[in-house]
Amino acid sequence: MGAVINQARHSFRVSLSDTINIPSPNNIFRSGFISGFGPNIMIRTGANGLFITNNVQPNDIVYNTSLATAALVTSVASETTLNLSADIFTATNQGFIVFRAPQNGGIIEFPTLYISSAITTLRVLTAGGEDVTFNNPPFGPFPMKVSRVFLTGTTATPRILALT
Repeated sequence: MGAVINQARHSFRVSLSDTINIPSPNNIFRSGFISGFGPNIMIRTGANGLFITNNVQPNDIVYNTSLATAALVTSVASETTLNLSADIFTATNQGFIVFRAPQNGGIIEFPTLYISSAITTLRVLTAGGEDVTFNNPPFGPFPMKVSRVFLTGTTATPRILALT
């Protein structure tokens, strides 16, 4: 019998966060580019809005794909406007993805990481729930399933990909 090879089906840039876990790409249900923003507000008009119709809910996760930042939906203000837990947008036409949160029916999937830039310290929450800090992790595949990459305790501005 040959060796089992773990090959990823998806990859996307990890948003460093002290509170938000890395969402599963299988939970993507809205994406596009914002048409407006404000303090803790995201606006998207047109077909990629329709947040009420598409059942966006509090605790769903919003990624700003242009800046690799994340926030939780705190409330759905209208078909075109979401209130967020953080101020993650800085300009119109920045990309976004809305992920269904596990508590709203999304699946939980623990990615492995791919580190593509130098990091002195990497702090993660493992899939098993341990808060672990690694010093000088190597470039390339990082062989551990993780829930979160912490902003606090991770040095530099790393380019880390989640592989699922």
